[in-house]
Amino acid sequence: MKLILHPGHAKCGSTTIQRFLRINRDLLFKNDVLVPDLNFRFPGERGFVVNSESPRKFFREIMESVDLSKLVERLNFLKRSHPDKTLLISAENLTVALAGIGKGIHSLLSDFFEDVHIVYYIRPQDTYMLSSWQQWGYKSGVSLNEFCVKNNIPDYSGVVRSLKSIYSKPRIDVVPLNKNALLGDGLISDFLKRVSFPKLDFTYSNDLANVSLSPVLCDFLSNYNFLFKDHHENYAEDYILRYLNDKSVFFERVDGYFNKEERLKILNSRSESNRFLHNHFFSELSFQDVFYGHLSCFDNLKLDEYEFKYQEISEALNVRRIYVYSIFSRFFSRFR
Repeated sequence: MKLILHPGHAKCGSTTIQRFLRINRDLLFKNDVLVPDLNFRFPGERGFVVNSESPRKFFREIMESVDLSKLVERLNFLKRSHPDKTLLISAENLTVALAGIGKGIHSLLSDFFEDVHIVYYIRPQDTYMLSSWQQWGYKSGVSLNEFCVKNNIPDYSGVVRSLKSIYSKPRIDVVPLNKNALLGDGLISDFLKRVSFPKLDFTYSNDLANVSLSPVLCDFLSNYNFLFKDHHENYAEDYILRYLNDKSVFFERVDGYFNKEERLKILNSRSESNRFLHNHFFSELSFQDVFYGHLSCFDNLKLDEYEFKYQEISEALNVRRIYVYSIFSRFFSRFR
């Protein structure tokens, strides 16, 4: 059997790829590509959950229990039932624990599959930290700067080196989320070309999932973190999207919120790691363009323009402050 492994990284287009796999799971299954559900089950199998998310839950439970027996059972089932099919796994938590039980998961997969193709998307670490805070960090009641101090800056090369040490001669594609690196017209097009899927009538969109709230709104909501049961809740984003859509002021990007100096500190701290990846996986691209090109927007960013944009959103929040808080309080109370 062949294994196609998309092990994240979080905030690097993973949700977009997993949405594509979920929508096309049945079509892929009919064409000999197995995409497991959240419990690592497959179409036609008893207990299979239709339209479920990726098997992150399955791997999380293994990591929490420190017990590989369920994975062994599932892999033995595959070997008996689908010996000639390709298994495709997409799960971000397969990059966060590459020692101990995490290494055990990958070692098991390595033992079961001789043909392994790993596709690993990355992005500049400063944009990763900002995006992570906008999705998770503010819900813990911390500012962006506090989040960057308390959380590890991604070491993509460390992930790649670990995977190379575990799997026997894997094919590894490390792909920056950069228009000059992607094949075709977007992320899904790139993924399809890299994994060499048959040309089928897929349903998909290259639009990225997980639209982020404005960092100014995240800053506001960080003061009311008691509204969130945990940092994985997306009720706020879903609620605002439902009534205001992603064109509202609450989704403004606000260039300059995360200043250039702080971004450079983060990027420079991982410069050696990033150069390793550049030299070994995408040397045909400009290192500067891949990891620093997005900072060019700051060169033309006038302070008064940034302050005006920030003030515009802040005033919108202040006007709606009591309104937003009261609505969120009522809304979140439904889920308690």
